[in-house]
Amino acid sequence: MLWQSNINNTRSDIAHLVRVLVEICHAIEKRLPDGGEAEQTAFKARVKLLMTDVPDLPNFSRFHDVFRGDAGTTTPEGDIRTAFLARMIQRFAN
Repeated sequence: MLWQSNINNTRSDIAHLVRVLVEICHAIEKRLPDGGEAEQTAFKARVKLLMTDVPDLPNFSRFHDVFRGDAGTTTPEGDIRTAFLARMIQRFAN
């Protein structure tokens, strides 16, 4: 799940998010004991993948010129989404 907050989010939006997260938690708490050892092992593997098996972050000083629309200027800003997706594609391709 991906959720992005912005200035237009209301209390109702947050309440809806919390309700959905609680529903997901309840579903997981029910599924784990009902699924037996195999389900618990699979769940632990998914948690490990999301929490610990992540790529190391490089020392970051600026975006590569490929990810900068203003390459050659003095600003370090860049397109983080494209850079991140390129890194994920590279990681899973190997």
